[in-house]
Order: sequence, then structure tokens, then C-alpha cells
Amino acid sequence: GYLAGYAAVREGYTRLGFLGGMPVPQIELYGSGFIQGADAAAQEMGITIEIRCTYANQFYGSPEITADMRSWYENGTEIVFACGGGLYTSAVEAAQQTGALVIGLDGDQSYIAPQIVASAVKKLSQATQTLLDAANSDEWDSYGGRCSTLSLIRGDYTGAILSRYQTFSQEECDAVAREIAQGDRFIDRTPQLYRNVTNTRLITE
Repeated sequence: GYLAGYAAVREGYTRLGFLGGMPVPQIELYGSGFIQGADAAAQEMGITIEIRCTYANQFYGSPEITADMRSWYENGTEIVFACGGGLYTSAVEAAQQTGALVIGLDGDQSYIAPQIVASAVKKLSQATQTLLDAANSDEWDSYGGRCSTLSLIRGDYTGAILSRYQTFSQEECDAVAREIAQGDRFIDRTPQLYRNVTNTRLITE
């Protein structure tokens, strides 16, 4: 989420949106990271941005959500992070109608539509390989029967894919990921929409 927000602002977008499925910790953390990353980029660039946020209270698209997203786009939102299962269908449909853009999640969703220009990704293959390696060695006790967070701090388990950005490169994004992994960038894991921003106008609905 942090990388998706940071990259979007560095790409030049200043009016962003976060469309979450339900306010559960997993989705809230995506939103919190997205806002923090976008605000960090805005601080570095010396600009002020806007992020409009809402929860759909479902994980699938609908005509009502499409209408809401169309209203966002028509009122200036340039790009929306659609975060929640099949919810992206409404964001994409509204983007197709208005010429706006979408950020996908979990995997590289750029194949779905040209409007999806980037994606926040969970690298499940790397996580699976780590657990298989542990199961076949003497390291399984580090994971078995435990709840583990496999983040950038722990290894190459998350990231962002910038499939159609023109200004901010994948290499630059990966460099920011390395800064997070090395502890040079702090991400507050408070499971709610982040409030401690300096260069962002948050609009919650």
C-alpha cells in the first residue's frame, strides 16, 4: 500500500482515491500504507495532495459503487486504489467511462484493463517457498503454530508493479522498497485510515 501511494504521487497524480472493501484490518492496513506513502512523496516534492476515502462494505462491484466512482472521477479524482476482492470491477468500469485510472492489488492486475496502471502486490510464491524450505529444514519451529507477518522487513514478500507509469520507474519504486526493508522508511501499522499526514487533505465518506 505504501509503495502504491508513493509511486502514484511521484508519477504526478495529486488527487487520489482509496476504495476499500470492508473496514477489516487487512484492508485498513492497505489504506493506511497507501495514505502514508502518498503523503511521504508529497512531502518530498513539496506539494499538497488530496485523497478521498470510502468503504463499500462489500468485496464485489455493483452499479451503485460504479456510480460513486464515476462521481469521484468526474469531480477530479485521477486515480483510485481499489482494495477489496472484485471491487475493482466498479472502479475500472467508472474509469473506462471517464478516462481515469485504477491501481490494482494482491497481484499484477494490469492484464484486466488498460485503466489499471499499477498494482500493490503480495508475493505469495516467495512466501510459499519460504515455508516449504522451512518445512524441509530445521527452521519449521520458526513458523509452525505461529502467526507470521512476511513483509519487506522479513524479505522480498510485498511490492508494487508499475505496469504503465511513464515518469516514476520500476527501478525507483524498487529502491524505495529496499529503503523500507532496511528500516530507512517507517510505516505505521495502525489498522485504520492514517491521520498523521502533513501534505495531504483527507476526505472520508
